[in-house]
Amino acid sequence: KLRERLRKASWIELNLGAGEDRMKIGVAMEKEARELEAAGQAEEALEGFHRAIAVQKLVYNFDDRCKNNAQIKEMVGKRIAELEGDVKRLSPPEEQATPIDDLEARLRKLRE
Repeated sequence: KLRERLRKASWIELNLGAGEDRMKIGVAMEKEARELEAAGQAEEALEGFHRAIAVQKLVYNFDDRCKNNAQIKEMVGKRIAELEGDVKRLSPPEEQATPIDDLEARLRKLRE
């Protein structure tokens, strides 16, 4: 139980070495998140999807393959969008509000 809580702790950072392929790591994280979701562990899967998105965004912005090949950059961008869709699908409704939605809700309250 302690090991699970430590694994999910927000202060644990991913330590990526210089020689590690971030794209492979991101894909592995996505696979793990999908396995967690299939096992009915939605909260853990949600955290896994967030981590996979973070790694894929690193790839999208800084990986030489994305800088030099538009098709790879497009593929990584699509994967990020898909992962963000998974996050939205798994997120509780109160967490799905965007800042614009929140602003509109505040404006409505002020008008009342």
